[in-house]
Amino acid sequence: MKALRNFFMISSVLLAILVLAGGDASAIVQKSLTYSQSQLSFSHIEGYDFVSLPGCIHMGAPGEPSLPVRTLRFAIPRDTRVAGFHITALDSEEVPGTYLIYPVQEPIIFDGSPPPDFVPPDTSIYNSSEPFPGVVLTQLSLFEKIFLVFQ
Repeated sequence: MKALRNFFMISSVLLAILVLAGGDASAIVQKSLTYSQSQLSFSHIEGYDFVSLPGCIHMGAPGEPSLPVRTLRFAIPRDTRVAGFHITALDSEEVPGTYLIYPVQEPIIFDGSPPPDFVPPDTSIYNSSEPFPGVVLTQLSLFEKIFLVFQ
């Protein structure tokens, strides 16, 4: 994480998903994501840097660096199954500067209760020499969706 304080990485990712149809025929669904430094937006919150990227959200455990996260969704035909996925290419580009990224906070519940206390940075992450989060893809979830059209 110390490296994150010195620079922020922008990545380009090519994700490939192997889809198997009802028979043995297979297809590869690919998605390419490319971001540039010019798309980054920095603001300051309580002495921390808050970075945003179009199409991304912020999530994570309280105390972790609040970094932009992108969720990808693919429409896969009903009679198919996902056999696997892999990242085929990954490039990173250094964003010069020194940044202290705003830590993820506890969610605010709008039920009249007081807001939660500020959660400080997790020192095991912020003082680490390892990049955070260290992985590009952490989860593959499959959901079945049925669309109904009423006329």
